[in-house]
Amino acid sequence: MFLILLIVFGTTLGLNSFYGLEMRAEDFLYQKEKVLDDNIRVIGIDTESLNDMGPFNTWTRADMADLISVLNQDEESRPAVIGIDVMYFGETDEANDSYLANVTGEYDNVVTASLVNFDSKLEVKENGDFYLNNSYISKYEEPFEELKNNTVQGHVNTFLSKDGMVRDSIQKIDVNGNEVNSFAYEIYKKYMEYIGDSNIAVPPVDKNNTWHISYSGKSGSYYDGLSFSKVLNGDIDIENLAGKIVLIGPYATGLTDDYITPIDYNSKMFGVEIHANIINALLNKDFKTEVPVYLQIVLLVLSSIILYLLFYKLKIKQSLPILVLFIALYLGIAYLTYSAGYILRVIYLPIFIIVLYVGVLAIKYVTTLIEKKKVEGTFKRYVAPQVVDQIINTGMETIQLGGRNTDIAVLFVDIRGFTPLSEALRPEEVVEVLNEYFDLITACIFKHEGTLDKYIGDAAMAIFNAPIEVEDYTYKAVLTAMDIVKGAKDLEEKLFERFNKKVSFGVGVNKGEAVVGNIGTSMRMDYTAIGNTVNTAARLEANAKAGQILISESVYNEVKDRIKAESIGNIPLKGKSEEIEVFSIILD
Repeated sequence: MFLILLIVFGTTLGLNSFYGLEMRAEDFLYQKEKVLDDNIRVIGIDTESLNDMGPFNTWTRADMADLISVLNQDEESRPAVIGIDVMYFGETDEANDSYLANVTGEYDNVVTASLVNFDSKLEVKENGDFYLNNSYISKYEEPFEELKNNTVQGHVNTFLSKDGMVRDSIQKIDVNGNEVNSFAYEIYKKYMEYIGDSNIAVPPVDKNNTWHISYSGKSGSYYDGLSFSKVLNGDIDIENLAGKIVLIGPYATGLTDDYITPIDYNSKMFGVEIHANIINALLNKDFKTEVPVYLQIVLLVLSSIILYLLFYKLKIKQSLPILVLFIALYLGIAYLTYSAGYILRVIYLPIFIIVLYVGVLAIKYVTTLIEKKKVEGTFKRYVAPQVVDQIINTGMETIQLGGRNTDIAVLFVDIRGFTPLSEALRPEEVVEVLNEYFDLITACIFKHEGTLDKYIGDAAMAIFNAPIEVEDYTYKAVLTAMDIVKGAKDLEEKLFERFNKKVSFGVGVNKGEAVVGNIGTSMRMDYTAIGNTVNTAARLEANAKAGQILISESVYNEVKDRIKAESIGNIPLKGKSEEIEVFSIILD
């Protein structure tokens, strides 16, 4: 079962079968707000700008040219890089187009957007098989020619994960043999050139040329109210934009450039701020690489083996804290590992360990239940069922040496004529006869809620009202004695037919206070009763004739209204200094 679980969870981890749940867990643990790079600013084409300048589709390219001119008007306060997250594909008004192109060419600090359109195309493999190529580039859109020649371009393609989140940045796209870097990366490179830093980072990419975005800010984090229209009209001081990266893009609902990001499920983030987060990660070299799946599977296997052994060995109260501590420790390690640049999958190992824990508990429960039934079935052959139940229900640790004074009834029964019978029979026949008699004795004792204390050769001892309190226990002890003697008649006839020998029972019953409990040593103890009450019951049985039941005066006084008995007078009992009155029960 353990190996099957390992294979199942190792496979699910390798395939990332719980992708949605895993991504949400990773987002919760990993995507935290960080200190933002102060060199990134966003100028938004926001609601205020649309109110001031009209719907965006009525704006001309001259409006963007004017804004670039305003930003670059002072050599000392001009931005290092201006990234325009607006698509200027194709030519429109010649004058406005030329104006925008000339302005960008004059200042040489502008990066513009391009877009790669993907489509599906049926491709043919070398062996003649067909497959659907979903990464087929149907069209590559760039700024109009004059603007393209005067600026640097980067693609603004957004990569949506299976759950619709923007989790990764597409580093580059191969367009007809030419690699087109992302919009954010081209801005980053231009900024590094501006500050004279040649140590340009290259993020680690996967087979799809994408890399994980470690977000630094939520929606609104990079936007300080720099409205397009306010900056254009000179209503905002732009001196603090000197030497910084300025991104210009849609910042109003309805411009269809907003997405759900893993750092905040409740608010959509505009594309221009996603670029800002990517640039922030590039500037800080905040890159993350997933730990190879095979290493994570090895970690899963090693951890599960160790914890399996611990869970199996320890009790629930001990193993549960270990489970909680391990999960907390793993999540802490995962977070630290992420901070160091490596991504560990979050849910698979904790879920597996929880399943493993529950599985071990189930196995231990079933095993214990089977053992309990086995022990119970075996133990009850030798010890009273009440004692067995007490041990099973309360645990062995509650069975301690020592006893307590308790009022009980004690019954002794012995086989009369057994010695000559045993001399005449083979050993196996002797055992057969004993077993039949003891079956009768045991059944009668248990029928009336007595506790079979022990067998003593061909005799037996039973107690009533311990370890479980029994209502009307004295009367039930007497009923047990009567049933034993009555039941012995059938056995006597059966034995006489087989062996031509006749045996019967003598029974003695007494009641009173006795010490009841576990007596012996910690290595071997018996649950029994000791004291004068027990000794007297044994002496009564010794004086009983075949088929006779002798009871003490204390027993008679309690049950005389419900049985027939006659006094046989005071008789001396061996080992007793005083005689006691003894009664013999008359059977119908």
